[in-house]
Amino acid sequence: MMFTNENGSQRTLILVHPKSNHGGSKRPSKSFKEDQAALDYALEGDEMLYIFEDGSVYLMVRGARSGADWGASIAESFLHSGLELNKSEVLGMCFNEDAEASKAFIGELVDYVIDHHQQAIAP
Repeated sequence: MMFTNENGSQRTLILVHPKSNHGGSKRPSKSFKEDQAALDYALEGDEMLYIFEDGSVYLMVRGARSGADWGASIAESFLHSGLELNKSEVLGMCFNEDAEASKAFIGELVDYVIDHHQQAIAP
């Protein structure tokens, strides 16, 4: 599936830039076309750079792989990626088998909606 950002530019690749370990060494950076391949390679704390054909780059730091931290991380990625939200993907995450992740995901989305609603009605 090809992702398109708000100005119509398509994503060309995902660059995973691993964090350094305690000894100062790190795994090599790798680029991927597919989300799942990038997520499989990335470990907690690794930077994931989503690069689009117009030169725009969106950064996400790989968080936990399950639980509330993971759900919140995925919601932040949805909200701050600049990508058009796909309702079926959002609903799929809401009904994820990991109940804690789903609750955190929904909580982040609700906080976002409340914050934007308050900003819209503020004088």
